[in-house]
Amino acid sequence: FLITYLPVLRQSGPRGWLEVINFLPITWDYLNVTKTNLLWGWIATHLRVRSAWPFPVSFGIPYLLLLVFFVTSADLLLSAMKRRALGQADRFHDSAMLCVAIAVVTCWVCMLRIGDHSVWSLVYRLVPGAGAIRVVFRFQVVLELAVIAVAAYGLSLAWRGSRAQNTITTRPL
Repeated sequence: FLITYLPVLRQSGPRGWLEVINFLPITWDYLNVTKTNLLWGWIATHLRVRSAWPFPVSFGIPYLLLLVFFVTSADLLLSAMKRRALGQADRFHDSAMLCVAIAVVTCWVCMLRIGDHSVWSLVYRLVPGAGAIRVVFRFQVVLELAVIAVAAYGLSLAWRGSRAQNTITTRPL
């Protein structure tokens, strides 16, 4: 981050906050898979929701993937809480995936624009180099990889649990 954006900041100076906030996502942008999506596009068409962006944005995450991500994240969090309450050791892979999930949700909250406000304003002011970023929501592409990793881990846990029990279920909490 610093290696990429500090030189840009030195060369061109910081972006104005009004320029940055106009490219932060609203809630719909996280779900906007566009009307042309063959599987989920009908939802966008039916809801007639428009993005606040001046051009089409398709960084939204497909709904089923998002559901699997949140179910896996909740399962990992509840399992970690249960293990701690029982005094059991954390499982490395579960803890790593939980950290990834928390990082993704934290980034989403930071980028979210509600009216003219966003937590990203703190990042913009306090993190060296952050003022050089104009379209912060492009980071969603990186976050989507993390969402896929967490969802795949959750599906892997469910598959292993189903093979052990001969049925498809999530692992017991």
